[in-house]
Order: sequence, then C-alpha cells, then structure tokens
Amino acid sequence: MVPQAPGYGSPVSRLRVATFNIRHGLGTGGTLDLARTARVIEAIDPDIISLQEVDRNLERSGNEDQVDVLAAMTGLRFHFASALVPGAGAYGIALGLKKEAGEAEGVVESFPLPRVDDEESRVAQSTRFRGISFVATHLSVRPGPRDVQMMDLAKRLRYLTPPAVVFGDLNASRRGLGHLVAAGLRPGPKHATMSFWRQVDHILLPPGLGDVRFRTIPTDASDHDPLIADLEVPGARP
Repeated sequence: MVPQAPGYGSPVSRLRVATFNIRHGLGTGGTLDLARTARVIEAIDPDIISLQEVDRNLERSGNEDQVDVLAAMTGLRFHFASALVPGAGAYGIALGLKKEAGEAEGVVESFPLPRVDDEESRVAQSTRFRGISFVATHLSVRPGPRDVQMMDLAKRLRYLTPPAVVFGDLNASRRGLGHLVAAGLRPGPKHATMSFWRQVDHILLPPGLGDVRFRTIPTDASDHDPLIADLEVPGARP
C-alpha cells in the first residue's frame, strides 16, 4: 500500500527544505570564502533553499555576483531579490531550487515587506514548488518592524494555494512567531542556529504533513548554521 500524507489523500514523496544565512560568505574566523559556503549547500543537498545576506557586486565580497557563483558551484537555480541597493551592487535574499529532469521551471515572485520609520528595507520571495507554496524571507532584527512584517506575511498566506511553508532568517525566537502560528503554521522542535542556543532561523510548516525531521549542520562558514527539514509531501494529484 502506498503511504498517505494525513489530510491530503494522495501518495507522498520526500522533499528537503533548508534555510541558511550565508553572511555573504564570511566565516566565523573572519575569512571570506564562498566556495566553503557552496560546500555546505552541497552537503545539505536541498530541493529548495532560502539564502539570506547574499551579495551582488559589492566590494566587501570581492565584487562577485554571489548568486551566479553559487549557482555554478551547486547546480541549483537561484532567484535573487534585492533588499538594499548600495551603489552599483545589491544585497538581499536568494531562493534556490533543484531542477529535476523534465520538471517545469517554477515562477519565483518577490515583494517588499512593510518598512517602519528608518528600518532597513526587507523583501520576501514566493513560489509554488512540487505542490507546496513557499514564502522565503529575512525579517528585521527590531521587534516593532519585525512584528509588522510578520503580520503582513500572515495576511498574504490567505491568498496562497495550500499547503504553504514560510522559512528564512526571521530574527525571532520561537515565542516571537505568534502571527504566523496564529495563521496555522508550526515551527517544529527547537534547533539552535546561532551561538548561545539561539534559534532565529525557522521553517514553519502547515498541519497535515506526514513525517517531518528537522536538523542543523554545524559550520564555520557563517555565524548561522543552516536549518533543514525533510518533509513528506503529497504527490501529484490526478
């Protein structure tokens, strides 16, 4: 008998989701090494991954287009969304997708999040990938603006085809995810993604999925460790 994902009534398949704040390739020892970042991503072997703090043509990261470099090194399709445009370069988030043989190109859309006062601008990306709606983002470090941005994300979930997943560097503890939890998402067990047993990176999932396994990969490639979730998802509907 083919296993069924509770609540969806269709065959299940495996999907690996990950989020990783790469800190533009700057490791904990203070050295810039994007090849090291790529090796971490390859070790994760994600089907879909959200990267934060990605540079394009900025002096601090050697004027490289990190999106193109990581795509070439990992074989993933990366879609970039700029949050800041300082001078001739850009800084933001990137959504990476694994392309399987015969798989149609997914559409990735980006949209700005609400900006409060002089807060740094923030952006999110959304796509429909293998039967799931994904929203990837990097939220404010300040509680007030972050709360407004999270409320905006929760409202947008109403217009997405379920099931939907929100993931990224949310800069919030598990207790600070109230708006998304109220929208029906769950964060899974705690896994520290920064020092001092802090978790600010999250993968929030809808109810009704089958077996879900969370883990992190310790690394010195960034001041964050990547968070990974292996999901059971519904297969293609007739």
